[in-house]
Amino acid sequence: MKKIVLLLLSILVLSSSLVVAESEIVILNYKFVPGQSIFLTEIQNVGVTEEPEIITRGLSEPTETKNLSGAACYEFSGQASSSTLYTNYLFTGNTSYDLVINNLHSTADLKVSIYKENAWFATKTVTVPNGGKTEFTVSGFNATDKIYLKFAAPSNFYGTID
Repeated sequence: MKKIVLLLLSILVLSSSLVVAESEIVILNYKFVPGQSIFLTEIQNVGVTEEPEIITRGLSEPTETKNLSGAACYEFSGQASSSTLYTNYLFTGNTSYDLVINNLHSTADLKVSIYKENAWFATKTVTVPNGGKTEFTVSGFNATDKIYLKFAAPSNFYGTID
């Protein structure tokens, strides 16, 4: 398998376009689709939106903090077939948080877990049915606690935290 990956990466370096004949694969955030040309464009398997900019991160636990005290709600979204996704920020500033999560996946339920920073276990886990929407509140925090959301794969979602 490593030889195949190295061969594909070598071909990508030497050529700006090629045709993939086998099955769809993703290597280093590049998507290869059977029968289609590849033009070295990075796919976004994670999207977290905060107007007006789009930030594409989220395959690891967040390290930056966003204070939601008195702020407008924070919007997020993402899509992944096999990767666990995280919000881009650790959220702080409130003792409770209102969440709205829409699951756009047509066949899979979405498992969302809320964690305190450096915690081994989730504070709360919610399952959003496929094609469904869930609204809930998590509470019991200190205003200085830092929390984040973790989205299990497969996922295709958008939502807000306030």
